Amino acid sequence: MKSSEFHNDGTWDEVYNTNLRRVSIILKKDREKGLYRVCIHKRDNILYFEPDKSDKIAVTESPSLFINNIQFANVDKKGKIIDNYGEVIIGAQVKNLSMKVAYQTLIPDSLITLDIKLFDPNGKLMTNAYSPEGFSYAVSFKTGDDIADLVEQSLGSWKAKFGKGYKLEIHHNAKLLVAVDIPTKGLLTYRPILVRVDSSKLGVRGAKLDLPRINQRQYIFRDLYKRGYVGPFGKDYIIAGWRVEER
Repeated sequence: MKSSEFHNDGTWDEVYNTNLRRVSIILKKDREKGLYRVCIHKRDNILYFEPDKSDKIAVTESPSLFINNIQFANVDKKGKIIDNYGEVIIGAQVKNLSMKVAYQTLIPDSLITLDIKLFDPNGKLMTNAYSPEGFSYAVSFKTGDDIADLVEQSLGSWKAKFGKGYKLEIHHNAKLLVAVDIPTKGLLTYRPILVRVDSSKLGVRGAKLDLPRINQRQYIFRDLYKRGYVGPFGKDYIIAGWRVEER
C-alpha cells in the first residue's frame, strides 16, 4: 500500500501502486459496508467497480494509522530548530533531519511501533549502529484518545546529510503505510539578472551596491534574493530579477 486516507464519514481509501506507469488502484472501504468500490486511476481517468450488495466483501482489518501529512525540519543536536517545518531545507546543510506526522486512527489509546526506512538517491537503505534489521530506526508511541481525531506525532530525527532524491517509508506490522520523497533540496545558487545601463541615468545616489568579493557573493546574493532586492548594482548595472539554480 502506498498511502491511505480517512474521511469524516468513517470510510477510507487505500492507494496501491502497480507495475504500470501512472496507474494506481484505490480500494474504498467502510467498517460496516466492507469493500464497496474499486477504482483504477490512470492519469486523469478513473474507472470504478462496485461489488453487488448481496456479495458483501467484509473488511477484516484497517490501517493502523491514516497519515495525512509528513513534515521535515533541520535541527541541531540539542533539538533547536535551524530550518522549521515547511521551510526550504538545503540537504547539505542538514544537521539532523527531524520528522513528524499528522495522523488519524481507528484504534485509539493503543501503543504502536512504526518502522522507518530512509533511502539515499541510489535506493540504499540508510542505517547506523542502532538500526533494527531491515529498517533505519523504529519509534513507539501511544495513539490519540479519540477515533479519527487528527493528531501530530514526532518521528524523531536522523543525523545525516541529505539532498535531492532521498525517500522515506513508514511501516507498521510489516505493512507499508506511506512512502514519500524527502523534500530536501540540493545546494541553491542565487544569480542576479543584470542589465547594463547608463550610470548617469540611474538617478540614485548612495543606494547602489558594489560588486562583492567572489568568496562573499553566494551569501550576499542569497540575502538580496530573500529581501527581494532589485535596483542599482555596481556602477553600470541594475539587478532586474533573480535566477535560482539547484545543484
